[in-house]
Amino acid sequence: MKIKTLCKTLITLSALTLALNIQAKESDNEKERMEILAKYGLPLPGSGIKVIPRSMLNLPQEVIDKGNKEKQEAQSNGYVKRYNNLPRELLSVTPELVKKQLSASLTRNMDSYTGFKSSVDQFKLAFNFPTVSKNKTLSSSNMQVKVIAATPMGGFHKNKGGWSGAAEYFNIEGIGACSYSVMNVKASNSAARLAQEDVTYTVNNKATLLRNVEGSDSSGYLYSVKWFDDTNFHELECANMHYSNDINNLVIELAKKIDSN
Repeated sequence: MKIKTLCKTLITLSALTLALNIQAKESDNEKERMEILAKYGLPLPGSGIKVIPRSMLNLPQEVIDKGNKEKQEAQSNGYVKRYNNLPRELLSVTPELVKKQLSASLTRNMDSYTGFKSSVDQFKLAFNFPTVSKNKTLSSSNMQVKVIAATPMGGFHKNKGGWSGAAEYFNIEGIGACSYSVMNVKASNSAARLAQEDVTYTVNNKATLLRNVEGSDSSGYLYSVKWFDDTNFHELECANMHYSNDINNLVIELAKKIDSN
């Protein structure tokens, strides 16, 4: 199962989008479906990203207040202090765990299988996944990457060739345990609205969300970066039991190298 966190500015939007998409799909009229989405100012399926002022996202005030509070905490302490299950989950992905799950699963050879496999190449995908194991920029750098496993994401679309997304899990020296996930815009009909106040262009001049580091000494710390282009939505998450601004900077640099594939 893909280990994943959602961008806080998109939590409410995602829930509303899901509800409205269900409502829209009940209509046999494509024009009416688009009108429903447009009525609520939501992006059309497959339209990629749209960067707009936060005020246009129509977020509840409590969500905005929470985001501002966490931003201030991160600026003061370097991270948001909160027990987070995700670091330990990422750190628990080992070759032994993958082997155990594969041996126990009766569906491992089925297209619908959503558990771990040793390589992303073992899944049918509707797009070309930019695997870190074949990344020339990484291989020519000093970063030692060891790929452990992969899982599919999104939905399986037989008419498009397979899954619309996937994630790769690996360990990297100096950073910790990481997952790199990709959702293909065309295969998944992905769309998102991003608050322009949160967007940088850190990863190779692509729209980027630099997430606050989050965690605690007891749970471990999660370092994450999201970036977007016309083809794919990308997310890099890394876990370490210790907080360090140096690790955060290394994760950002790792995202740049992965994107340079």
